[in-house]
Amino acid sequence: MFLAVLQLSTAARAKDFFQFSDTSVSVLTGWGYELPGDHLSAFTLENSNGWIGGDFYGFVDVRKQHDHPVNTNTWYGELSPRFSLVKMADLALRGGFVKDLLIATTWERGEDGNESYLIGAGVSVDIPSFRFFKANLYARKDKSRGAGFDDMQFTFAWRYPFQLGNYQLVTGGTSDFVFGWGPRERNLHIVPQLLLDVGEMHGKPGKYYLGLEFDYWINQFGVPNSPALDTNQLGGSLIFRVHL
Repeated sequence: MFLAVLQLSTAARAKDFFQFSDTSVSVLTGWGYELPGDHLSAFTLENSNGWIGGDFYGFVDVRKQHDHPVNTNTWYGELSPRFSLVKMADLALRGGFVKDLLIATTWERGEDGNESYLIGAGVSVDIPSFRFFKANLYARKDKSRGAGFDDMQFTFAWRYPFQLGNYQLVTGGTSDFVFGWGPRERNLHIVPQLLLDVGEMHGKPGKYYLGLEFDYWINQFGVPNSPALDTNQLGGSLIFRVHL
């Protein structure tokens, strides 16, 4: 009896703490990638949630670099908690366009000690028909390159569902622009997706998605493009995603 009451109490506290939570797994395979080699496959675990103090997005990639001569398997992840001034200070924003003002943070971590810390300011805005549209301006510290907070990064993310005939689709993605003030070359990285809700076609809307992901990156990894080393990338992948 005590155990049952404890389980109910824990579930109630979790429900109060999280306003929503979405976890998904994706499998991708594609071509056109530069520094890892042309053919790349990945398994991605993602979570996004809204909690009583802000919101969160995080992912971990396990990658197969089919054409890499040495490092065929690698991994990379990011954790991005944001702390809402509206929620924590109980502010009321007027006008309706700006939904939230936040303290934005991100931790980037990859194989072989590649690590960066980002901190700055974020905003969530209300655009008609968009599920969300978020933007962050960070100070950036590339720890793995021995650099302090001497660079800046602008990041935005979006999700837009729409209908085409009898089909439900969604486009979404992220974009990062690193200013190039620190050890990295100025670089722009845009990763949009176009997904078909195949779950909706079988009575399970929002469960299964099939589509395309594009990866456009100027000066990939902050490495300057040159005749000797092409770091301007335009890759594309097939993607299958399941929301748990």
